[in-house]
Amino acid sequence: EKGKTTDGTPFAYYRLPPAPRPRTMIARPLVFLRHPTSLSRSLGAASSADASVGGPPSFPRFFPPGEARPPRSTPPPPLSSSLFHPARVNFGSFDPSTVRGKRRIRSSSYSSSSSSRSRSYSSVCSDDLASPDREVVLTLPDEDGPGTGGIATLALNRPESANAVGRTMLSQLQQVLTALEPGGSMSMSSSMMSMSSSVRVVVMTSTHPRVFSAGADLRERADMTRDEAGKFVSELRETFGRVGRLPVPVIAAVDGAALGGGLELALTSDLIVAGPGSTFGLPETSLAIVPGAGGTVLLPRKIGIARAKELIFTARRIGPTEALEYGVVEYAVTGE
Repeated sequence: EKGKTTDGTPFAYYRLPPAPRPRTMIARPLVFLRHPTSLSRSLGAASSADASVGGPPSFPRFFPPGEARPPRSTPPPPLSSSLFHPARVNFGSFDPSTVRGKRRIRSSSYSSSSSSRSRSYSSVCSDDLASPDREVVLTLPDEDGPGTGGIATLALNRPESANAVGRTMLSQLQQVLTALEPGGSMSMSSSMMSMSSSVRVVVMTSTHPRVFSAGADLRERADMTRDEAGKFVSELRETFGRVGRLPVPVIAAVDGAALGGGLELALTSDLIVAGPGSTFGLPETSLAIVPGAGGTVLLPRKIGIARAKELIFTARRIGPTEALEYGVVEYAVTGE
């Protein structure tokens, strides 16, 4: 029997299941949001209709499925219209004059940023990049000169600090890269532009015969705060990456010590030629400093993870012959 067990005793707690809830129909809204013009018209139509029946204005109005929807006062724009595209509609304050076909009008802020960008290029090009007083010297090939062959020379020129990369050298390296990158010669003089366009290869070297670069300037870094040091390393890594993205081949002619950031700078080139007195290594790991300018990525990519771990973990320095055996360099010059 219903509500009792097999022996006839009633259940201790017996409740009938709840009755199913009736399904309700969700009314569809009257207003279909297409653009602010139709939105304002629909709002006005709804308010006037509510006012005609004496009720308070409300939005949105809902119509049951059986009730006819009143016609629009004006037809909406076609779907092909640019006004219908959500990316071209400013819902805050719509101004049709800001829409022209499939393109948007650029604001005055864009023009000001463009002018400031061109001013930065002109300021870069106003400096004499070939001045011997600079810490990074760029020598462009002369089209009329014999034997240049489209070779540009990027020389590190800070011998008193073993070509250690500080803020000044980093800034001047960025200026040189801007002049060598596509579009960087836009603000140059006609003579410099012709020389820059004739560049076919960049040779990265040092004016000091016994050192290529000793890496980052640790004395300057000691005066930086933690945030300043992190920003400097990030900027250093980004600038070294620009060397590897130049549109022409880059050859690093290393005749001396390429340690720490100096090795990381050389690794961004396409080919490394080692002189007889060259030395390579990442000694900063012995000071608990991580090679942060790309060495932990570029070195394993070039010589393999096993040998890269050995050089990074041990902070060992290797000569040109061993560097050629490891694959750090492509050519090793043993003679004078």
